[in-house]
Amino acid sequence: LVPLAVVAGAGLSVANARADTELDTAAGVQSVALRLGERRSWLVDAVLLGAVVIVAIATLAATGASAIDLVCAVGAGLVVGLGVFVGRGGDRTRREWGWELQAVGAGLLAAVWLAGTPLGG
Repeated sequence: LVPLAVVAGAGLSVANARADTELDTAAGVQSVALRLGERRSWLVDAVLLGAVVIVAIATLAATGASAIDLVCAVGAGLVVGLGVFVGRGGDRTRREWGWELQAVGAGLLAAVWLAGTPLGG
């Protein structure tokens, strides 16, 4: 659980930094998103959160979670994926919506994972 939370937190942090690139540039702040650039920061975000979704669903399946838990986990993963897609480009508002969708999806995924594994359920 802790390693997944760390990876998810890192991905969400990059997504949040991506939403604030114009503000950070204007303030002279060097964020992770500015250092990596638009394309690489999006890729880091997508890979980190994609890995979390895959590992969470795989561990649910491996521990014998119910079909409902698996469907809910896939749904939460789709919310994360939608957030990654929405946040890929566009203006600040679109990137902000993207990271917020990612955060909601990751929170839902965590709740489903806790409920569906022997640790939580």
